[in-house]
Amino acid sequence: MKGNALYGLDAQGRLICCDEEWLNGEAGVTIIRKAAVGANGLPYGIYEIVLAPHQRSPMPLIPEGSMTTVYITEGTLAIRLNEQTITVSAGSLVQVPEQTTYAAWNPTSNRVRCLAIVADAPRRNGAGKVVSVG
Repeated sequence: MKGNALYGLDAQGRLICCDEEWLNGEAGVTIIRKAAVGANGLPYGIYEIVLAPHQRSPMPLIPEGSMTTVYITEGTLAIRLNEQTITVSAGSLVQVPEQTTYAAWNPTSNRVRCLAIVADAPRRNGAGKVVSVG
């Protein structure tokens, strides 16, 4: 059975199709890469993450230095951003700035499902300014 796919046009206007990829996760954590950074020029990656009840996920798949946006589609997610912890429920959006240490877990007895949109880590010069790589 074929899973979901990402459809779009490449730079030459040709139709592209990329199948989702199931990634290895800890017991109680399901990770599905919906779109990979760099695939067909995408500047971001999209991951669907499902956490079983009371499951913690360090989200090791997120590259260090990347801007990450987490959208909760089902359940309640607790997330620690540096030293602050918040709890958010379905319909909420959490932005994790570059260089922020974070962890997420499911504090409830129901599963939680979220989408993580990960921007490609920008390249910087020695002064901390973003530099063009194109």
